[in-house]
Amino acid sequence: MARAIYRQASALNTNTRYMCDVAVEYAARLTADLPDHLDTCIFVNSGSEANDLAMQIAMSLSRHDGGLIIDQAYHGCTELTTALSNESWRPKGRPTPRKWTFSSALLTPA
Repeated sequence: MARAIYRQASALNTNTRYMCDVAVEYAARLTADLPDHLDTCIFVNSGSEANDLAMQIAMSLSRHDGGLIIDQAYHGCTELTTALSNESWRPKGRPTPRKWTFSSALLTPA
C-alpha cells in the first residue's frame, strides 16, 4: 500500500505551471486525432483561468478586444474576467464593465 501511494504521489501533478509526464502524455493522446494545426494544449486549473485564457486568445487572434457576456452570470475572478462582468455585487469604486463588452440576458427555452 505504501509503495502504491508513493508511486501515485510521485506522478501527481498539483500545478499546471510545471509539466509532468502524465500531462505530456495526455496532451499527445488528446491532439493525436485532431487536425494537424491543433497541436497545442494549455491546461488550466479553474473556470476562471479557462475564461481568462479564452479571452486572451480571442483578443490576440482577432486583434479586437470585445466580448459577449451573460447578464449576472459568473465569468471568473481574474482581473480580466471581473472586468468583463456586470454583476450587481460590484463594489463601490470598482470600474463598470469595459466599454467593449456586450451583455445579453440568459436565454431560456419557452
